[in-house]
Amino acid sequence: MTTQSLSKDELAAKAQQARSQSIATYSDYRVGAALQTVSGEVITAGNIESSTFGLTLCAERVAMFSALADGHRKFSAIAVATENGATPCGACRQILWEFAGDIPVYLINDTNEVTELSMGEFFPHPFDSSKLPEKEHGHEE
Repeated sequence: MTTQSLSKDELAAKAQQARSQSIATYSDYRVGAALQTVSGEVITAGNIESSTFGLTLCAERVAMFSALADGHRKFSAIAVATENGATPCGACRQILWEFAGDIPVYLINDTNEVTELSMGEFFPHPFDSSKLPEKEHGHEE
């Protein structure tokens, strides 16, 4: 972890390094993620596959859940490294949107090309808490 905000290229390099943390025993499709908090800390993770494929977790969700478990609640960017610069899957898009909002997403391929998108660009109509009814808190008016 670091406490200084990283540039796009530095965060991309952290995501590339995180690919080595992946456990991609079945697909051999390694993914690394580097999630930066607003305070500058960086949480990295690789994807983790299970022989029961439904229990597999993508690097983006491993990084986000690790960050949340450590008490982080505000994020400034995420870098995702794959062999071909793929975008996060639907489940990751939902989790990233819900917990990080419209942050920059840096997609990195094996030749270190970085494509920058915002969450809103590739997840333009998310389902989030604004779609849920307001909760009653047991207070009478």
